[in-house]
Order: sequence, then C-alpha cells, then structure tokens
Amino acid sequence: FTSTLVCRMFRDNASVPVLWKRFPIPAMEISQDDGLDRLLSVLKLPRFRKIQHLDLDSVYMTTMKVIKGKLRLNSPDDLTKFLEILDVASKLPLTWLNLSYNHLPSVFVSFPEILSRLILNIPHVDLFATCRGHVYRDSSDFIGDFLDNFTEASVLHTVDLGDCALDTLPTNL
Repeated sequence: FTSTLVCRMFRDNASVPVLWKRFPIPAMEISQDDGLDRLLSVLKLPRFRKIQHLDLDSVYMTTMKVIKGKLRLNSPDDLTKFLEILDVASKLPLTWLNLSYNHLPSVFVSFPEILSRLILNIPHVDLFATCRGHVYRDSSDFIGDFLDNFTEASVLHTVDLGDCALDTLPTNL
C-alpha cells in the first residue's frame, strides 16, 4: 500500500506543468518515427500546457515525409494534423517557436490567418528555410502577410527568415 501511495504521489508531482515548461519535446523525431498524430497527442498532454519553447523544425516538410526510415507521400490528412498542431501551439504560453524547414507556404495558401496570428503572438520565431524552393509568389505572400499585420500590439520581437526567398517581397513593407 505504501509503495502504491509513493508511486501515485511521484506521478502526480512529476505531472505538474511548471516542471515541464522548458522540456525539449523531440517533435521532429516523434513526427518522423510515429507520425503527426502521435506528436499531436504528445503536445496535448496536460504536463506540457505551460511549455515555453517548442521546436517544430522539419515536422511538415514538402510533399514527402520520412516515417520509420521510409520515404512516403504526405496525405491531405497530414495538413489537417499539422494545422491542429499549430492550433495547440497557439494556446501555449510560448516564448520561442521554431518552424524552420517546414512547408509553410502550402499551409498559408489554405489558412493564412492561422500562421499570421500564431507568429505575431510569440516573442521569438524561427522560420529559417521555410520559403525556399517553393513557388516564389506563395513565399512572398506568406512572409508579406505576417509582416503586413505586424503592429505595436504584436508580441513578436525577433524573427529568423534566413534562407528564405525575400527578393520577391513588395518594397512597401
């Protein structure tokens, strides 16, 4: 009985969200090994509701993905799952979000408001190489949209646009 009580107390204490606020969730590994469904379920765990840093680098890449070491085509359901992941991320108290190497112009074409709202409400966002090798118009529309919506009320302080196609942005931004 005592060991059960100790185990229960340890589990309860170890599940306190504040203890997990800086835990580095291995999102790329989870998504590549087990898929976006599993990553979504991990992000929804109550212990991660106070997480401040989220690295979603290479989670939703082009039209191909690697799962358990095999190259496969993304399904339309993958876009839906990625949007759900972004929705969960938008509800977290994030101070840093890494969306580098994701196929964000394809998300922007269908759901522009989701990305802009997410990016503008986090102090530091990495978007390295999110807009390279894609149709340049989609890239400049994506970057231009959130820059257009940037106001004094925006939380965003720093954005990394390294290796993005910036030469197609309008000059009036």
